[in-house]
Parts: sequence; structure tokens; C-alpha cells
Amino acid sequence: MKTRHTGFTLFELMVGVAIMGILVSLAVPSFQEFGRNTRTVSAQNDLVTAFNYGRSEAIRRSVPVTVCATANFTSCGSSANWVQGWLAFQDTDADNAIDVGEDILQMWRGPGEENVTIAVAGLGAQRVQFTPTGMVNPNTVTKTYLIHSNSCETGANLRRRIQVNVIGSILSDRMNCP
Repeated sequence: MKTRHTGFTLFELMVGVAIMGILVSLAVPSFQEFGRNTRTVSAQNDLVTAFNYGRSEAIRRSVPVTVCATANFTSCGSSANWVQGWLAFQDTDADNAIDVGEDILQMWRGPGEENVTIAVAGLGAQRVQFTPTGMVNPNTVTKTYLIHSNSCETGANLRRRIQVNVIGSILSDRMNCP
């Protein structure tokens, strides 16, 4: 009696590996773009969370709270470079600087310069100070934060915009890449 051997031949195995390689090479670019878009959305969500947190803590504590860009997580940066990170602190004397006795309430690590660009517009956009009533100080201009992936294609609707207006309202929407 003859026994029948079952299994793959070398040729069948090579064809299967070749097909899998083609499928993987088609999927990898879309996964990379998905990762870039996820980092952009994550940066937007973290920044909106920081602004909402700063506003609610200012109201809850009845003292000014400032959310500012930072590079070292111990003080506010002098520029509007938000990609390194940001922090919220109790700004008792409303001078936009972390002084002795003023607590850092929360810190957020930014997405990093190699992944995401955060552009700012508006007077004093390197920080947002919320008053004990939840309004923005100084209440003269809306601060705008534009977030997009460094590989954002021109015209693609993948750019994110956050606006903090003078009454402390935080608006978020999508727009086309530059």
C-alpha cells in the first residue's frame, strides 16, 4: 500500500512568500501615513486637554493658571515652540513665570519636531493664561494653534486647528494642509 505525503513543495512555498511580500509592500506606506496622522490627532487632543485642564483648574482654584510651551519642563519657554511639550501651572501673581510657591499642575510631552509641526498665531501664543473666571488674559486676541504632520500633502484635509478665544472657549477643527 502506498502512503500519500501531504505538505508544501518548495515551489509552492516560494510563491506564497512572494505573494505575502507583495501584500506587505502595499500595506506599509498606508500604515506609515496612518501613524503620522495618529500623532497629529494625538498632539491636538493633548493640547486641547491641556487648555481645558488649565481653564477648569483656574476656575476651581480661583487663581490664574497658565498653560505654556516648554523645552525643559521646569519653566515656560520664551518662544512658541510647542512641539517639545507644554505644562500647566498655578500662576498666583499672573506674571506668566513659574515662581517659588507656584506649583506645576500637569506636564505633557509634545510630539517632537521630527513628527509634527505646531504653528502659532496671535499675540502671546507661547502661553495661555486663564483667569479665575475662566477667561483668557490678556483678552485682546484669539490664539490659534495649527498642527500637522511633517508629511502632510498640500490640499489634504489633515491639518488641525485649535483656537482659544478671549472668553476662554476652545474650538477645534480640521483644515487643508499648507
